Amino acid sequence: MPALRERAGDIPELVEYFLEHHNRKYNCRAKMLSPEMMGVLRKYHWPGNIRELENLIKRYVILGDEEVISADLAPPSTDFFNTDIPVDGQISLKKLTRQAVRELERKVILKVLQNHHWNRKQAARALSISYRALLYKIRDAGLPSNRMAKREPEDPPAQEIAAD
Repeated sequence: MPALRERAGDIPELVEYFLEHHNRKYNCRAKMLSPEMMGVLRKYHWPGNIRELENLIKRYVILGDEEVISADLAPPSTDFFNTDIPVDGQISLKKLTRQAVRELERKVILKVLQNHHWNRKQAARALSISYRALLYKIRDAGLPSNRMAKREPEDPPAQEIAAD
């Protein structure tokens, strides 16, 4: 039988089967995955094959949130220790260290915010920093201030002017 990554068309049926199975088994009512998440599942490389898919759906059913499984499907983060270092030039260890720390801090803050549903006060408590320090770090890391990216305000609907 071919690997799951070679049978992306089978993934929706397998997801549906595992959802029904684990909903019954754990007496849950997890909904079908969103079309966006289904697209992510189809593009994923599935090193663990069908067992990995089943375990992923099982976690989704038990925990009931797509965000829980989306982190498992994200491509591995870039290794900030794998930096191009010039052979003949000077290396600023301080600069490389600061960059690595900032990137790591940004990832940790983002993960904690997601885990606390973007409640910044809870995230600050979880990180053992003040709320004000978290706001500063969010701004410094270039993260959005809340879960929804700031959108441009929409123009108010044009009103017809009654002619006399």
